[in-house]
Amino acid sequence: MHFEPNGLFYTMASYFSRNFNPNNEDSDKVTICNEGGSRSSKTWDALHLIYAICDHNRNKGLDIYILRETLIKCKDYTLKDFIGVLKLIGDFDPSKLKTSPKPYYDLFGNNIYFRGLENESDSEGYPSDILF
Repeated sequence: MHFEPNGLFYTMASYFSRNFNPNNEDSDKVTICNEGGSRSSKTWDALHLIYAICDHNRNKGLDIYILRETLIKCKDYTLKDFIGVLKLIGDFDPSKLKTSPKPYYDLFGNNIYFRGLENESDSEGYPSDILF
């Protein structure tokens, strides 16, 4: 397995582990906001973090939604990056990817959904454990 994320991954993972406690109502939601220019690997590091969370929570049935402005952009860019991350790690299994009508991937018994979002307020309706 080839798992070599950038430094941002470790910063996000540390922040997440220090602040997330599913048994405490006050800390069951963690917000991570990464700012910066494009092509700065923020997406790949976030996908590495999602991979690590799924790996450490095998068969928990976590619902993880990855949203983008539109479903087309989510498929063309974010899903493509996700598959690239899994291939680089050496853990991509095409049989676990469902692309129609909306993309979905089963990662270690957790559900990763790729969706379009035309209106940000709609994100409130996603029953997710993690929303990216």
